[in-house]
Amino acid sequence: MSKKSTDREALFRSVPISKAVWALCLPNILSMLTGVVYNLVDMFFIGRIGDPNQLAAVSLSGPIFTILMGFGNIFGLGGGAFLARSMGEGKHERVKQISSFCFWTAVGLGVISAAVIMGGMNPLLDMVGTSTNTREYTRQYLSWIGMGAPIMVLNFVGSNLIRSEGGAKETMIGQMMGTAINIILDPILIFVCKMGVQGAAAATVFSNLCADIYFIVLLNRSKTQSLALKYYRVKEIVGPVMVVGVPASLNNVMMSVAMLILNNKLVKFGDNVIAGMGVAGKVNSIAFMLLIAIAFGVQPLLAYNYGARNRDRFHGALRYTALMQIIVGTAGTILIEALAGPLVRFFIDDADVIKHGTYILRAMNSTGPILGLLFLLTNLFQSMGKGVPSMILSLSRSGIVYIPMLLIMSALFAYHGTIWAQPVADVIAVVLAILMYKNSMKKDKEMQ
Repeated sequence: MSKKSTDREALFRSVPISKAVWALCLPNILSMLTGVVYNLVDMFFIGRIGDPNQLAAVSLSGPIFTILMGFGNIFGLGGGAFLARSMGEGKHERVKQISSFCFWTAVGLGVISAAVIMGGMNPLLDMVGTSTNTREYTRQYLSWIGMGAPIMVLNFVGSNLIRSEGGAKETMIGQMMGTAINIILDPILIFVCKMGVQGAAAATVFSNLCADIYFIVLLNRSKTQSLALKYYRVKEIVGPVMVVGVPASLNNVMMSVAMLILNNKLVKFGDNVIAGMGVAGKVNSIAFMLLIAIAFGVQPLLAYNYGARNRDRFHGALRYTALMQIIVGTAGTILIEALAGPLVRFFIDDADVIKHGTYILRAMNSTGPILGLLFLLTNLFQSMGKGVPSMILSLSRSGIVYIPMLLIMSALFAYHGTIWAQPVADVIAVVLAILMYKNSMKKDKEMQ
């Protein structure tokens, strides 16, 4: 085993908990923030065009992008959790089989996704809730995303496989590189080449491609993982990957379904409301992704020590990270609530879009102090390989709880009920997560 692999296992096994958590989470936080900037860049430059319809087109395309992320999560999160547990159990041959299976199966799924998106464009445009004003812009944006589907799926897989063996810094570098390329390409393609919303999508696909190449190089150089087809196995690999990966993916699918319902509910209030929702969602993702980054960052540490049955270190890391989530979530909520108006105005100078975007952002951000606990406990169950609790929590916030709340509250309170359905669902999902965690620990006597 290489010295780098030994050092990474020491990080999981013996480095003080606070230091280990920060060593894993900080690069992941920077990486996730880079991803947030990555998403904000498109919104910012499209906003400079001054056309709310093009801004709305990006928001309407969100469900399709989220589904591609879900496909990547099947093999990125599912494979990553299984890989980290296998490292903790000392099964290094299986680690190579996991990485090869996840990479090549994701390639195939990405190609199928591209064919479906490009071949079913008109039904997709109807489904996402386009209006006469936004339909053509949405078609232009989705055409590029569809062609780049394999690239987008692989980005989520490669970054998570590298992170799962302790390569948080390397993942951060890859994400930052992709973001830098996107920032450079956006103004060139949107304004200089006069591609408009198509330029933003093209920049996204090409920057993802560059990051993919970087991750593939790292995986090929890894002494722990392998992309060689000789290690490709389905039997004994697909089950544990899917047990965690499918719930994570279903979360993205349910998010897409929820976004489709939301867009179709909001479209009757006007395209400016859709644009405001798009801007608010992107801004709120700053705090949202910080909390997810911490939960994802600590996942390999939890998975390794669960696999090694080191209960003191497992619970110590969990307690320390929970406190981090509460502190970061509270700070983010205070900051965004105070600056909601200026933050929305930064993306587009349209009074009606700013009014709606500010209101929506404040509602979205209100549950920040507790939301991190949901992400942490969801990733905890993934780390433990517990598919059913992980699936329930993954689906709760975006589907099982949110969709009924959205339908009920929009029917009862129209516009305001549609906006506040998500915060109400967040609170219910967090309570559910805590109850499920307590029940799971009672049953797992070795880890009590």
